Amino acid sequence: MARVNGEYRIIDGHRRNAANILNLERGHKEYEKVLYRFMDMSEAMYELRLLAGNGYTQELTAYEKTRLVERTKAALIRAKEEDGLEIQGKMRDLVAAMINESSTNVARMDAINNNATPEIKEQLKEGNLGITAAYEAAKLDEDEQKEIAEKAAAGENVRAKEIAEKVAEKKAGDDYETPHPESITSLCYSCQKYKAAT
Repeated sequence: MARVNGEYRIIDGHRRNAANILNLERGHKEYEKVLYRFMDMSEAMYELRLLAGNGYTQELTAYEKTRLVERTKAALIRAKEEDGLEIQGKMRDLVAAMINESSTNVARMDAINNNATPEIKEQLKEGNLGITAAYEAAKLDEDEQKEIAEKAAAGENVRAKEIAEKVAEKKAGDDYETPHPESITSLCYSCQKYKAAT
């Protein structure tokens, strides 16, 4: 239990509490008084405890893990600002340790949270895209992401490898610059008048 601003809140044990209420409703008077231990804490620390008590102990979908990364990061930042929580090392590594994921996966989920369109996130939620595919899609512009989301929603098998190839092609194209002929001076080294021109 936590006491946040004078209000008692359950951190862990929601089912036990529900069972206790059910026993009371069935007339079991011996459950009228139950011992609860509580700790005073801020809203931010309560959120962290709630996530630690419930969020990391269950099997989660790819979308739920992505949301968990977002919520954990936000709670850590809030606890740092409001409670002076000391965070040593990289935030990504701390979040990864807390949710038992690799730092690489946490970075991918961060990229999805920050760069994916709502359509891509929806397809991740529906299970039509995996984390890697959503991560690769998040590197593309909005129109391309919407196109990928539409294909996934239509039941097409959208593979992360294909999206990554599209990203690589686009990135390779970004390095190419069209030459400007008016700014290029060319000398013909086989020209008979080469020496005179220099």
